[in-house]
Amino acid sequence: MKHYAYSAVALTILAACDSGTNVPQFQSDGLQEVLTQEQASSSRESEVAGVSYVFQVGAIDEGNGLLAEADLSGVSNLPDPPLDGTATMHGTLELRAYFDPTALIGVSRNRDDFELKVDFVDQTFAADTDPGAEANLSLRGDFANDGTISGTAQYLGMTGAMAGDISGDDAIGVFNGEGAISAFAGGFVVEK
Repeated sequence: MKHYAYSAVALTILAACDSGTNVPQFQSDGLQEVLTQEQASSSRESEVAGVSYVFQVGAIDEGNGLLAEADLSGVSNLPDPPLDGTATMHGTLELRAYFDPTALIGVSRNRDDFELKVDFVDQTFAADTDPGAEANLSLRGDFANDGTISGTAQYLGMTGAMAGDISGDDAIGVFNGEGAISAFAGGFVVEK
């Protein structure tokens, strides 16, 4: 069993408006209590994996920066994934993104038709929410024999990391990333 206290996917972006630079600060102490529900934080409890996810993204420091964090917690009861075959898993995806913290421009997307394609032989997975579209969220990665997943997430020119857990029938994951003056974060739960 894998015990999740906090995932390694936690990123705080502080952008000084007068200098135009971003200083990424990676954290491993869980989600900060800096955003309200209206500022696009969200959470979802996974009933299939024994693990829950929470994420938040939005403007901080009076619009002078952005925060994007995603976290897993709980004890995974997912069995190890098989070593052969493929699967297409379906479920839900949540995604929040903010662009230009001074203008507080953001988007919120929930997908009930999210699809994750898994190759157990190569221990890889891939997903695209809107293939070929500018607003496509692309997830790519691999997983270990124990089902621990890692990979990259790309959305509207922003790139980030992801973490999670997968079995032969279920998966849960979180992701976040940044652009020059933008940030995104989210999570998904899928099953075969």
